[in-house]
Amino acid sequence: MERFEELSAWAGPIAEATGAPLWAVAAGAYAAAALIVLIVVGRLLGPKAKKPKKKPEAAPAAAKPAPAARKSKPTRAPSGDPAAETARLCDEGLAAKAKGDFDAADRLFGRALALAEDAGDKLAAAALLAHRGDVAFARGDFGDADRQHRAALDLEEEIGDLAGQEQRLVSLTTIAAERGDFDAAETFIRRALAVCGAADNPCGEAAQIANLGTIAHKRGDDAEARRQWGRAKTLYAEAGDPRADEVAVWIRDAAETETVGT
Repeated sequence: MERFEELSAWAGPIAEATGAPLWAVAAGAYAAAALIVLIVVGRLLGPKAKKPKKKPEAAPAAAKPAPAARKSKPTRAPSGDPAAETARLCDEGLAAKAKGDFDAADRLFGRALALAEDAGDKLAAAALLAHRGDVAFARGDFGDADRQHRAALDLEEEIGDLAGQEQRLVSLTTIAAERGDFDAAETFIRRALAVCGAADNPCGEAAQIANLGTIAHKRGDDAEARRQWGRAKTLYAEAGDPRADEVAVWIRDAAETETVGT
């Protein structure tokens, strides 16, 4: 799922220089971040390298979700500008999350979400739901993470935000993969593939097709995996995207592994 720590690290200076709130700078990067996260999903699920790699740290034990933020009588900024207060709370939530203070981050995102919902700002509400989903994911509470991202996706579909939908489906794919539910992961990948097609995003389509290959590989169907990866490699190459070389390595390694196993 998108890791907002990385977004916050570089978005902060941009926000300071432009005067824009950090959450807005980060949200504006979702379309580009989606493609990055897609390939990260591929790496998460992708074939093992010949040499053993350091195993990632185990996800923390599932934690009890933080109490939902109150939606009645939301706190207003001194200026009476709810959008400014929403942005401030979200910025503080991102900072708390970056420090690993997930309880504070969830509370701040919850307060900002209440303001966004009260103002009828569905785009901001979707982003804040996603932030809460990322906090739940970081805690290891995949059930709550799934619920939050699904709620965000519902809003993004309602307002026709294709970039947001792609990002949200990537997040849901990652959650399903972490849970070992490859059937659900494949469903989200195919939905994301359709969204990328509607958005005329060939590199996004390539990333999703590559992820279909990875699911096949995890299921032990290396022939199908190589077929899907071949499709992805072609799309990447046609777009001049260097990820074509990375997918080519997956194809080669899978073929070599299959040869050794025969």
